[in-house]
Amino acid sequence: MCPYPAARRVRVQSEAPPRSYVLTASERLRRHVRANGTRAVLGGVSFSAIIAGFLDATQRQWSLLAYVALAAGVTLLILVGLIPFGALAILFGHLLSPESIGPAMGGSIALLAFLGGTWFPITGGVMQQIAQLLPSYWLVQASHVALGGSGWGARGWITIAAWTVVLTALAGRAYRRDTGRA
Repeated sequence: MCPYPAARRVRVQSEAPPRSYVLTASERLRRHVRANGTRAVLGGVSFSAIIAGFLDATQRQWSLLAYVALAAGVTLLILVGLIPFGALAILFGHLLSPESIGPAMGGSIALLAFLGGTWFPITGGVMQQIAQLLPSYWLVQASHVALGGSGWGARGWITIAAWTVVLTALAGRAYRRDTGRA
């Protein structure tokens, strides 16, 4: 007989049935949104708080509701403007090797940033006409909303929508090819 009472009470439990680790596409998406969605929202809110603080530093006298509305509007424009870049990242992820994806993403984003007016203002001419065809230009315009600029016009929404549709279709095609699903 065992002198320890706890050791005498140990029971053997039946084994749990084996779990399936194969996830459906909807379950993977749900887990991804659950894991990363909060970070994205908090990042947008933090960015908007920085913008609101900058506006306060410019000595504008606005109500709290105006700051919240501005922050929400800028955050929405920026999140919508980032959708084509997410599709581009998924496309590159399925087309390129792990060794080449970093330089390819870095180079393409740097080129889009350069042509979109991220590093210097684009004031007119052919360069501005080219820039208005890029989603990076409209992301820069979204950041200008916080500084007193206007939101996107129809051309901006059409540009973002067109890039999103094309890159999402290409990313979906690359995903199906990469995973062997026709």
